[in-house]
Amino acid sequence: MIDVKPEDIKPQEAKPGHNPYALAAEFQQKLVSIHPYNDGNGRLSRLIMNWSLENDGVSPSVLSEPDNDILLDQETWVKHVKQGSEQYSFNQQRREALEHIGYKNVAEIMGLDEEKTFYDDIYQYVKQAPQAPEGGEAIDHSMYEQFLSDLEEEMKRFDSEFRSERNSEVLMEVSQGGLIPQALIDLAGRTPNDKALHSQYLQERFLSKHTVYRGGKTTDFKKECAAICSCQIYARL
Repeated sequence: MIDVKPEDIKPQEAKPGHNPYALAAEFQQKLVSIHPYNDGNGRLSRLIMNWSLENDGVSPSVLSEPDNDILLDQETWVKHVKQGSEQYSFNQQRREALEHIGYKNVAEIMGLDEEKTFYDDIYQYVKQAPQAPEGGEAIDHSMYEQFLSDLEEEMKRFDSEFRSERNSEVLMEVSQGGLIPQALIDLAGRTPNDKALHSQYLQERFLSKHTVYRGGKTTDFKKECAAICSCQIYARL
């Protein structure tokens, strides 16, 4: 057993108007700093952090850099916890929208469909993703972090080579080229359960807000009536 005083791990008491992110972040940092087990301390502390957040009626937190919990000062860590909670809430809304449309794609829900498409279509032929450990072996986090770092770097290089910005003399830039996410291909070619929501999702997620007409584009929708050929353009076509 570890001799720990209650005040060493007890977060600030919840009061009316208290900051739920500060409370959960402090609780998580204090708990992980005890480090009572050989493995799983971070995961346990994050479970309790999310329990605290959900008890306060806010979304649990998806942390992009969870190992920074004891490396950052409390104020900065609170911001990370809040951002992760907002990201979780956003992903949840996206999941509900896709389920209502009748489309299941975990990568798209998590905002990682472009990365998965890049891996499936291109990068796997350069470098295979690490295999999950078997037989109770410990997870080598650095191996996964290095793989993701390499994949992101190659995606940036791909974009720099195959994506360009087309500029008109009087109008704004239009991004063209690059990778077409698999979710866009799937959604554009399916018959949705909810046509209105399907159209809204495509517009907000994949389409630009500009109208192509007579070789140019405009944000003035009154000009659409005079357009010889008007259509919404894909952001990454």
